[in-house]
Amino acid sequence: MLYRSYLWMTGIFIVLPLWLSRVKAGIAMPVMLLMILAFAMGSINRLTTFSDPVLLWHDAAKLVEQKHDLPGVWRIYENRAISFLNVKRSQQAIQDYRLALSLSPRSGQKYLYQGLGAAYIQESKYADAVSSFGSALELDSGYDQARYSRGVAYMMMGDGDSARADLTAVCKAGRRIACDKLDALGKK
Repeated sequence: MLYRSYLWMTGIFIVLPLWLSRVKAGIAMPVMLLMILAFAMGSINRLTTFSDPVLLWHDAAKLVEQKHDLPGVWRIYENRAISFLNVKRSQQAIQDYRLALSLSPRSGQKYLYQGLGAAYIQESKYADAVSSFGSALELDSGYDQARYSRGVAYMMMGDGDSARADLTAVCKAGRRIACDKLDALGKK
């Protein structure tokens, strides 16, 4: 987005000196001040948008609102959902993950289900999280991150046996964090 939004600047730098060489200073000065003010206001708007990841992806989502048939558009909603998760706005993340899932090809869905599960955990909806992680595992049974996350969700639900099964599988695959969770589960 950034690289396209400033392509017009080249034309301004070509046309402006030509125009200024033909206009009287009394007219050119007020026009230049108005142009500077307009550019400053536009720049502040862009800088505000680029300063916040949620605003950045929200801006991108507005551009494709009625264009969901574009290839890869689901990634905008995925990235906005990730940004929402990072600022603890999990309900909005859930909405965006669901939209991304409805638009994405099957090949990208395991990561979307993983993110959706994480959003459900933030909302303390552990059964929904288990279901989302399970969907990710249906797409890729070797996806250890989803299995680990599902084990953690089971732990939070109080289902120690299911948690132990998932965490043991991930621990055997060499993920130390799962082994640590198993140790913590054993101490309960």
